[in-house]
Amino acid sequence: NNTLSNKGYVTDDVEMLENIDNKIYTYGSSKGPYVPVRVGKSGINKSDLRYVKTVGEFDVMCRYTETVMANIGTSISKGEFPIAPYQLNKAIPCSYCDYKSVCRFDNQRNRYHYLTKLSEDEALQRMKDELNGNTKDTTGGEV
Repeated sequence: NNTLSNKGYVTDDVEMLENIDNKIYTYGSSKGPYVPVRVGKSGINKSDLRYVKTVGEFDVMCRYTETVMANIGTSISKGEFPIAPYQLNKAIPCSYCDYKSVCRFDNQRNRYHYLTKLSEDEALQRMKDELNGNTKDTTGGEV
């Protein structure tokens, strides 16, 4: 059943994937219930490589997430909790938010945090840059 299958990134460590699901080699052309990529005797199926990250990439993503969460926690503890939803192209999260009546964001008075779409490689590079103390983007603006 696809509705219960895992989604997201997995490691490129096939031995670890086999530890997650010891039947990983038996699914053939299907994905198993625990690992969202197909694995054969020659490794991870080439068409599934877009879901695969190296141990180093996972480390960067985890450290970046921890940093962002710590910064948000520090801001909240200081009483800083700005109303600043994002806008990516024409998409805004307010359309799906259950707390619109509490937030009272008004696009006439408040400003969106405008995002630009990044490739996975660009996003990973920005994470690395920020972790290394470099917060300038390629246009010279702040990230």
